[in-house]
Amino acid sequence: VYKRQTHAVEALISLQASPLSDCVAVAAVERVVDFLPAAAGGDRPAMNEMALAATLAGIAIAHAGTTLLHVMGYPLTTFHDLPHGRASACMLPQYLDFLGRQEPRSDKVGMVEEVLAGGSGPRAFIEGLGVSTSLRDYGVRSGEIEAFVDRVVVKDDLRITPARVGREEITELYLSCL
Repeated sequence: VYKRQTHAVEALISLQASPLSDCVAVAAVERVVDFLPAAAGGDRPAMNEMALAATLAGIAIAHAGTTLLHVMGYPLTTFHDLPHGRASACMLPQYLDFLGRQEPRSDKVGMVEEVLAGGSGPRAFIEGLGVSTSLRDYGVRSGEIEAFVDRVVVKDDLRITPARVGREEITELYLSCL
C-alpha cells in the first residue's frame, strides 16, 4: 500500500515526467492522502480507492519511471526484510527535504509537500500511518550505509532524479534517515 504513494511521488518529480504522467501521478497522490489512513485501518471503500490509486501510480511510473528513493529501498528489503513500500515510505520525508535543498528547486517537490501536508507535513503523514521514519527502528546501523550506497549508485533511476546524485549525496541521505 505504501509503495503506491511513493511511486506516484517519484513519477511526478521524475525528470522524465510529462503532462500525462503528471496528471495521473497527482490524481494518485491525492487519493493516497484522502484514503490511505482509512484503508490501512481496513475500511473496504477506502481500500477500493487505494486500488485505483495503485493503478494510477503504476500508469505514472510506466511513463515517468522511478527516482533515487525507489532504489534506496532495495538494500532495506534485501538486508532487513523491510517491505519495499515501507522502505520507500519511511525515507520519503528526508528525501523530499533533500530535493527541496537542490538548486534549482523543483516546483513539483513543493507541490508534493503541500499535498502530503494536510497541514502537518510529510513526516507527520507517514508517521500517522504507523510507519517510523527512522531507519534505526528497522535495525539499520551506520556501518551498513557504505554497502547500501554501493548497490544504489549504479542504478539508472539516479539519472532521472531531479538532483545531483552521487555517492556523497546518497550517503548523506541514508544517514539523515537513521
